[in-house]
Amino acid sequence: MWEITRDLIEKGRNEGITSKDWLRDVDLNFEYRLLDDDGKVYYYGISSDCNSQKAFAPLDDFGRDAGCTAIQYRQTYFTILVPNCRLWGKKKGEWVTL
Repeated sequence: MWEITRDLIEKGRNEGITSKDWLRDVDLNFEYRLLDDDGKVYYYGISSDCNSQKAFAPLDDFGRDAGCTAIQYRQTYFTILVPNCRLWGKKKGEWVTL
């Protein structure tokens, strides 16, 4: 599940857009941003997943139609206990491209 929280392209028009499976009571703990092929950030959002194929859902469901070609997640912990997580071993606050 995901939600667009900040729209830098359409002056906020797309803020609040969510995935079709979005549920209000589910924690969306992972911050992401959607970028174009020049690295320009178009949108920020939050997601329920940063590790499985579902982590690409904001890009696949919304971002590609808006001209985005990449998704990055912000590393929020110094150490992640799941070694196979894509964010494992990254510095806190660092953006990680999936």
